[in-house]
Amino acid sequence: MVTFMGKKKHPPHGPPAFDRGPTPHFHGRAYILDEFSILLERAMRTHMGTTFIIQGAPGAGKTALLYKMGSDAPKPWQVVHIDPDALWDTNWLMHALGRGGEFNISEVTGGVSLAGYVKGDVTSVPVLPNPISVIEQWNVPLLLILDEAQTIAEGNKPEGKDKSIATNLLKRIHNGEMGRPVVLLIAGLETTLGAFESLGLSRIGLQCDVKLGSLNSTSTRAIIQSWLTKDGRAKGDATVWIDAIEQESHGWPQHIAAYVEPALRYLQANHGHLTPTGLSKVLELGRKGRASYYEQRVRDIEGGDVIRLAEAIFDLPVGMRFEKKAIVSELKKDHSAEKVEGIFRKFIEKGIIAEDGQGYSIPIPSMHDWLKSELLLHKERLWKPPPSPHPNKSRGKSGGDGVRFDMER
Repeated sequence: MVTFMGKKKHPPHGPPAFDRGPTPHFHGRAYILDEFSILLERAMRTHMGTTFIIQGAPGAGKTALLYKMGSDAPKPWQVVHIDPDALWDTNWLMHALGRGGEFNISEVTGGVSLAGYVKGDVTSVPVLPNPISVIEQWNVPLLLILDEAQTIAEGNKPEGKDKSIATNLLKRIHNGEMGRPVVLLIAGLETTLGAFESLGLSRIGLQCDVKLGSLNSTSTRAIIQSWLTKDGRAKGDATVWIDAIEQESHGWPQHIAAYVEPALRYLQANHGHLTPTGLSKVLELGRKGRASYYEQRVRDIEGGDVIRLAEAIFDLPVGMRFEKKAIVSELKKDHSAEKVEGIFRKFIEKGIIAEDGQGYSIPIPSMHDWLKSELLLHKERLWKPPPSPHPNKSRGKSGGDGVRFDMER
């Protein structure tokens, strides 16, 4: 048993990690789903395939969208979730396809034998030499789904021969040259396409390159209502709660989860009653979850750099675009031009800054406000030396003027 707001209860409905993975209440992204459905139909008709890529900041709902796209794929598509290694490692791909038990490779001799060896005459089946050969022998349409794909430029980066194999496989799939319908569905942070360009994946087909942003109002409200009424078993009209959560979540999937999770806990602990007091407590907890998300986004970035970003956008109206040079000029006060480029890219990777082809912006209104509040808090906490009683005399060097960005408040 656990407690919530002083009341004992059983754990509420919902996934273990509430703001990650597939969701039972998927709404929105209709245009993306329609375009992908058309792609699968064309792949079947032409007996070809290609690559479909989705990029977005952390918390934009990429993983949930991938699962929805996979579950919506009609028969006879075989949906296979893969790790990056499957693009160059035959063994990884065989396991992803459910064929990992067919072959057993001896670590001692490097020889090949059938798994589950039985005494007697055995016909040896050779291990297929590379992932291309594995897919070429497949006789059904194949949808390969790769999440967190930006890691192919980081911890899962192929080198040497592996890079060559991955490049060849990607080229064949991307150009529809596998001899059968094969589609590679990729999702990752906004650096994903750049990561795959190093493997020869450059020009993405029309309608196959998606930048994932916030949900519209209709979809946001539908998600909130589904959670409150179906899982929270809310009694009566939930409009007031839906209005409040929609207004504060800004259509951002992670934020919706930040408010819905405590809402479900409250409703379960209070038999579904939608009280004003309950809503106040849920909004308070949701705001804390939202702030925690922002703190996670900047955790790997120097505090002083975050402050410089906040200074650059402080007078900018929420949601307005800005030019890259506005941020760069602030960062150059502390760093070299080369280092500034890396910092700016980090802001994009972490979803703090978004690019839409016409400029840059802070993608979530409440994140914009949070950055401004952090700057004000920083200025309040920043120690300044008291005025010198002897203004004509030098006070010497002081070590208290450095920029400090305190996340543990």
